[in-house]
Amino acid sequence: DLFMGMVKEKRIDVPAVDHKKGGAYCAGVIPGVGPFQLLNFDGTKHDVATLAHESGHGCHDILAYKQGYLQYHPPLTLAETASIFGEMIVFRDLLELAKTPEERLTLLMSKIDDVVNSVVRQCSFDRFEELAHTAREQGELSSDELDKFW
Repeated sequence: DLFMGMVKEKRIDVPAVDHKKGGAYCAGVIPGVGPFQLLNFDGTKHDVATLAHESGHGCHDILAYKQGYLQYHPPLTLAETASIFGEMIVFRDLLELAKTPEERLTLLMSKIDDVVNSVVRQCSFDRFEELAHTAREQGELSSDELDKFW
């Protein structure tokens, strides 16, 4: 229902058109407005997974809006939990549709790579935020100081 609501309200911009920025993004804006998704969709399995990922963010935003403007936006780790959950729903379905053992193995290896990369990336972001916020307690930080944390 949440996903179909975003589709019906035309809050998911998927066509790959000239001069459209690459990548994918979901913006929650404020409670009651959005969320809005921007991505380039050509129909590949990767595009389907990306749509599921961004839709996970969107569904989470809608469910969290009742927390109010100051509380609804999740920390990074929680936001990625919702989006990866969306990916895993699609992955489960794609795995069931795999026609050969080779296709199944390819899907599994790709998902393992995605999960490892997600864990490493999210842990890195979390560690960076911890270092930056801890150092910020002592005063303003320069871009060079922030670069060292990264």
